[in-house]
Amino acid sequence: MPDLNPIALAAWTAGFGLLLEDPIDPDRDTIEADAPCENAVLRFGAALDRALDGDPQLFSEAIRSEPDRPLLAGVLARISLARQARVIDWLASEAVPNGQAIMRALATPGPDGTGDAIRQSVGFLHRQQLLRRIFSSNRLAALLEACRIAQDSTP
Repeated sequence: MPDLNPIALAAWTAGFGLLLEDPIDPDRDTIEADAPCENAVLRFGAALDRALDGDPQLFSEAIRSEPDRPLLAGVLARISLARQARVIDWLASEAVPNGQAIMRALATPGPDGTGDAIRQSVGFLHRQQLLRRIFSSNRLAALLEACRIAQDSTP
């Protein structure tokens, strides 16, 4: 399981250029900084890791079905955006069997709204990545160069 402590999380998100602040619920980061909550989130990560160590296939099947799927979706929907991104990345990694199926199951719409919240977070993270690619310094430099060339060739 990925390390969910704030220092490791900041290093991981910096590598992707992700925004750490939560646009959906800015208070969530403050709440998670509270020691009991922080410890609970770290224990959550460790519990996922222990479950995967036991039997990866059984773990994958369990968190895609009742009663574990809504429990995991509920926790995932309520942790900070940066931690959600890290857990989602871990779930989609090769270490977890059927990671894509797990994400589909967790993002399934339901009466509790957790699937909607997870999809909203994933959409926000996807937009961040897309904008980062669109406005990368290399792309902007190429665009500026193309504009300069076009301007120079105009009579």
